Amino acid sequence: MPENTPTPDPLNEKLKSWNVCGPLPPRFQENVWKRVAARDKSPAISFWRALEQRLTSAFLRPAFASAYLALLLAAGLGTGYWQGRAKTAQLDKALAAKYVQAVDPYQTPRE
Repeated sequence: MPENTPTPDPLNEKLKSWNVCGPLPPRFQENVWKRVAARDKSPAISFWRALEQRLTSAFLRPAFASAYLALLLAAGLGTGYWQGRAKTAQLDKALAAKYVQAVDPYQTPRE
């Protein structure tokens, strides 16, 4: 027997020869079509609901949740740094103006 040919599986032979002879339940086909029609009539999921479901399932994965937290942390640190620099620049200008007035009270500060 060549090595490339698979050996016949007895289970496959049994499954190929198997026939279902039992009767279907009463009004089976009608019930199937009713279920199909009911599914077609069901309201479509809104965009926001679908987005919520996707995000909920995504946050259940630890890798996604960790990446999201790292992104939020980086955004918070960046925003804090930016606001701190703006506030520092504002205070530097105010202190420079006060210094100029302290050294020469008749000189107006330059802007």
